[in-house]
Amino acid sequence: MSPAGAQEGTEHAVPFGEPTWNGLADLRSTARWLASSAAAITAVLVAGLQLRDISSAAERGTGTVWLAAVAGLVAIALALTVVLLAGSVLATPRPTTRDLSSRELRAGGAPKIVRLEPVKDKTIQEILRQRTYLLGDFDSIHGFYAHMTKCRAAYDRLARGQSFELDGVDYSPSAPDDARKLSAILDRVLQRSHELERAAQYFETRSSFTRLTKSLAWGCVPFVLALLGYS
Repeated sequence: MSPAGAQEGTEHAVPFGEPTWNGLADLRSTARWLASSAAAITAVLVAGLQLRDISSAAERGTGTVWLAAVAGLVAIALALTVVLLAGSVLATPRPTTRDLSSRELRAGGAPKIVRLEPVKDKTIQEILRQRTYLLGDFDSIHGFYAHMTKCRAAYDRLARGQSFELDGVDYSPSAPDDARKLSAILDRVLQRSHELERAAQYFETRSSFTRLTKSLAWGCVPFVLALLGYS
């Protein structure tokens, strides 16, 4: 038996708006530009466009030659560091809801335990901090993932002509509207799962981007000094 309106009570639709993680493309675009710029600088240094300066420095002594060589290697190393860190931003994978559920449990976020302290995984903690938006009525990623698994199982069984009970509601293949109602519930659950995975990817990309910007902050002065020494 399927009470009218049961599909509305099982899973709320993902709210509309402009969440922070819509800025993922901007982070990746900036990282791509930084990687291209740093790679171009590295290519120029490696190509030795200023090697004639190092050769002329030999007239001023061996020490000057070594200073220029070391400075050039330092500049190349710093530029390559930017390339690698920018690459890590671009290569940040998109975790699945299943992965996030497992990570939550490993990080100490068991759903039946009252959390008095933040979990160890920063991405999971950020998701839980915004769980009203990302998880709807669920207090944990694991709880949401278990619900999503049940919804998929219910839809698959109904498609095979078998009855199924979901959240206290019986769905039967003989009821014309049950397949439509269950499909609507599953669509909303998968929509929320998609939003959750996008948010997780953004949080991890943002962490990688923060490491990149910090490296630029501390490496800017040494890089300029290395270029001066190289020239």
